Amino acid sequence: MTKTKKLLVNYDPQSPDARSKDFLIVVWNQNTPHFLGLKSRALCKLGLLVYVGRDVSANDIFAKLADSGRPIKDVDETVKLIDKYLESLQKFKIGDILSVASDLTAPDAFMLVKAAKERGGEGVHRG
Repeated sequence: MTKTKKLLVNYDPQSPDARSKDFLIVVWNQNTPHFLGLKSRALCKLGLLVYVGRDVSANDIFAKLADSGRPIKDVDETVKLIDKYLESLQKFKIGDILSVASDLTAPDAFMLVKAAKERGGEGVHRG
């Protein structure tokens, strides 16, 4: 199982200096992947990759998701999705701003896309 010390938090380009503590995970909503804030339970478009300072596993994130009250249809599939998400984060650097999109190479697959480096604006490209 993947462990990481970096996670996404909600990022609002209109308030780039505002720091969120609302950690994001990938969820499916109407056959489209979205980021979901674990505290706010709101769907988000962008996330800022931050250092959390301790190891976090898929089971840790799953526990937070369960505590949020969001319905979970299949525990095993949800844990696999979270593990893939944590694994995907490893390809990016702290400060990267990411979005999530459908990966057309497989059904129910997602990909994280680097939208920009914080305050950099490098443009959109695949991660």
